[in-house]
Amino acid sequence: SDYAASILVREYEWLIEAAKNGELARPLNTDMLAEISSLPGRARGDFKVMQASLRRCRNQRLLHILWRIVAGHDDIWQTLDSLSLLADALIGSSIKFASASLAVEFGEPLNQRGEPLHIVVVAMGKLGGKELNFSSDVDLVFLYSEEGETQGKSRLSGHEYFTRLSRYIIKLLDEVTEDGFVYRVDTRLRPFGQSGPPVLSFAALESYLLQHGRSWERYAYVKA
Repeated sequence: SDYAASILVREYEWLIEAAKNGELARPLNTDMLAEISSLPGRARGDFKVMQASLRRCRNQRLLHILWRIVAGHDDIWQTLDSLSLLADALIGSSIKFASASLAVEFGEPLNQRGEPLHIVVVAMGKLGGKELNFSSDVDLVFLYSEEGETQGKSRLSGHEYFTRLSRYIIKLLDEVTEDGFVYRVDTRLRPFGQSGPPVLSFAALESYLLQHGRSWERYAYVKA
């Protein structure tokens, strides 16, 4: 494909090195993706560097997966598993970077007992079923466990903090740069769709499913 050819030209040196050191002989696995947790930009908190690093890593590993398909090493199930594993790692790294960046500005969000609160990103659709393909969007729902408040100089409610955090994560993944994008992010499967809040507490999600949830939505959460 034109896409594969363009990535091959840009990442040719990486591909040759991966062939020499035996990486291409093995399916994508968590050890290979461990590097994503320490991408350039993480330590410095540099948003643009992190965006570029995520995109380059995605392109390299998609090339890895494509190589194994062309060489006849992986069947469709291994390919779908590898694509889903890659998406998990890239989204997870984006969550950690965004959380650390916002904590510098607003402090850590805590509940009333002084315990830290964290965002929970639920993969719906194809990624939720580990069936992601090369052109799939990622369907994400952003949640947090309970209400709270940040502890920095500029205080935010838990809901406002996690709303900002969800938008930050989406921008890391979805924004088109000179390196392309990581994934198109679709959040319309959240409760009440586009008219609903971008992030919900566990209690709000449970209330929605009990009072308004349709059968297909419940099935979708079983798969998530």
